[in-house]
Amino acid sequence: MRVLVLGGTLFVGPHLVRELAGRGHEVTVFHRGQHEPLLPEQVRHVHGDLASFDRFLPALRAWQPEVVVDMWALRAEHAERVLGFAGVAERAVVLSSSDVYKAFGRLNRTEPGPPEPLPLDEDASLRERLTAEGLDYDKTGVERRLRGQAELPVTVLRLPAVHGPGDYLHRLYPSNRSGGL
Repeated sequence: MRVLVLGGTLFVGPHLVRELAGRGHEVTVFHRGQHEPLLPEQVRHVHGDLASFDRFLPALRAWQPEVVVDMWALRAEHAERVLGFAGVAERAVVLSSSDVYKAFGRLNRTEPGPPEPLPLDEDASLRERLTAEGLDYDKTGVERRLRGQAELPVTVLRLPAVHGPGDYLHRLYPSNRSGGL
């Protein structure tokens, strides 16, 4: 398959790209070019900024990816990136996180109310309030936008709080932040 990965050069992205390429898929990674992890040589790189993604959309659509994976959808409007492939791609995959759950908001006291009952499942209540951090980070909004559309089948993967080598952005280590893609 032809797979377009938006982001994909930090943290879990290079592992995904290597796995896809290793299974024989034709992979293109769209990223700023600030991080160049060791990837298989057959992986195509398209350098550009997600902030100006609309400029690159026609050329990326012309490549006709069958699957689009967005590793960096942080706010509701970012859902439009994968939806821009409706009519071209067969499916999109968007990474989200467990931060979307109301239980996360209650744990951090950004959502009113008592703790949510555990264990959570994927149908557990979602956060309703944005915090100051949430102005630049609203994966709940991303998910709501994608769930409310019929243009393109989208799978949302909610990653747990993962950390490890290459985790430059995780809030557990604020002094290690390097600035993204």
